[in-house]
Amino acid sequence: MDKLGIVRNGLFEAEQIISKKHYPLATQLIHLVQDHIISSLTTKLALLDLLHRIWKADRNAQHFHPSLPTIAEVEDIARTAFPIVIITKQDCVDKDGTVIWGYVTPPTIASSICPPIFINELFKVYLEENPPDTFVLRQLFFAITLIHEFSHSLSLRLLGPNVKTPPETGPASGSGCGEGGWFVEQTLFGGDLWLELQKVDYQAVLGGVFSQPDNPSKFLVVTPQIAAATFNSFSTATIIPIKCPEEETPLFASPEPLPHVVRMCVTEGGKTCSPVTTPSTSSSTIGLGIIGIVGRPDSILIRTGRDHRV
Repeated sequence: MDKLGIVRNGLFEAEQIISKKHYPLATQLIHLVQDHIISSLTTKLALLDLLHRIWKADRNAQHFHPSLPTIAEVEDIARTAFPIVIITKQDCVDKDGTVIWGYVTPPTIASSICPPIFINELFKVYLEENPPDTFVLRQLFFAITLIHEFSHSLSLRLLGPNVKTPPETGPASGSGCGEGGWFVEQTLFGGDLWLELQKVDYQAVLGGVFSQPDNPSKFLVVTPQIAAATFNSFSTATIIPIKCPEEETPLFASPEPLPHVVRMCVTEGGKTCSPVTTPSTSSSTIGLGIIGIVGRPDSILIRTGRDHRV
C-alpha cells in the first residue's frame, strides 16, 4: 500500500492510498476500526441490521443477494476484503457547498471487492496538527467516520451497486432515501458527534458536542474524558456510547436559532465554491452540517459523515 493509487476517470491527479509511511496515525486508526469490527459481535450486528433493512425493502438487493446477509459474511469482508482508504482532494464539497469528510462511490458494475473509502485530505491536518487537548476527540471523529463509510461500502459490496437505503433507516436524505452510515452511527454511539471548529481558522479544533436523535436540539459537551471512554472501547468487544459518566453532571450547549444558510469559501482541487453570503460571527450553517453555539460566536460545528450516495 505504499504507493500512489487510483486516477479517477483518467482526469484527476493520482490519489494517495493511506499507508503507514505517509499517514501513520490514520493507518493505525484504520487497523483499529477493522480489528474492532472483526472482533465485536455488537458492531457486526449493527451492520447486519442495516443490511437486513435494506435487503427487505429493496428488490435490487434481493435479486443481487437472494438470501438475507449473514454475520459470517460481514466478518469475512471485514477480515479479508476491508476497503482501501484513499486520501483525496476531489469531490470533498457537496453540490450545496457542504464539506464532505468521507464518501463511497457506488461502482458502475457489481464487484467482488468493497468500493474504496475516500477521505477528505483535511483529516490529516485535523488528526496531526492540532492541540493535544483535543487529540482523543479527533481520533474518535475519524474512527466514527470510518465506521460510517464502511457501512456504505459493505452495503454496496454485499447487496449490489443499485441498492437504496429505506427512508426510515437513519435520517432521510434529500433524495428520500435513508442514510445507512448515520443509522449505524446512531445504533453504536447513541447519536451524532460534532466537532467544533474555529471560524477564523478552519483548521483549529476547539472541542466537540454530541446530539441524540430523539432530542437533536440539545447538545452534550464531549469532554476529553467522555471522548476517551468511547474511543478506548474500540479496543474492546463493545463500543461504549458517547454519554456523560454517571457521577458527573452533564454539560449542555444550546444552539442559537439559524437565521440563514451560508456557505464557507472552500477550495476543492482547483475549484472554489463561493459563499452565498459572507460568513459572519452570527449563528450560521454550512449546508445541513454546521451550526453556531451560544457563547462561541466565532465557532462552527460540523457533523460526522455527509454521504447520500447510498
